[in-house]
Amino acid sequence: MVTFKLAIETYEKNLPNLLLTDSVGQKGNAKSMGFSVQYLNSVEELAVGLETVYVIVEITKDTAVALFSMWLYDKLKGKKVGKVTIDEEEVDLDNGQIERIIKRHIQEDRQ
Repeated sequence: MVTFKLAIETYEKNLPNLLLTDSVGQKGNAKSMGFSVQYLNSVEELAVGLETVYVIVEITKDTAVALFSMWLYDKLKGKKVGKVTIDEEEVDLDNGQIERIIKRHIQEDRQ
């Protein structure tokens, strides 16, 4: 199991709700897919309208890394998203890079 902090800079005011709902609008985490997402808080920069959304992600199965990466990419693609960081490491909004970063964090945690 791995837990990490995800920060997303966005102009989308509904991003926290988007991250915490499924494809049919039901509240709840994707635990059946092997991961969960818990909203922490948002910090808004009023002058520019930018908001940074912070969530904690827990991946309970190694096989769920790819599922989470695809899920996050699908949630964010086409949205007004700036910087995305995983445990303070900036990542591009790219499914493959998100997956590689998470897998590296898992390996580092195990060493």
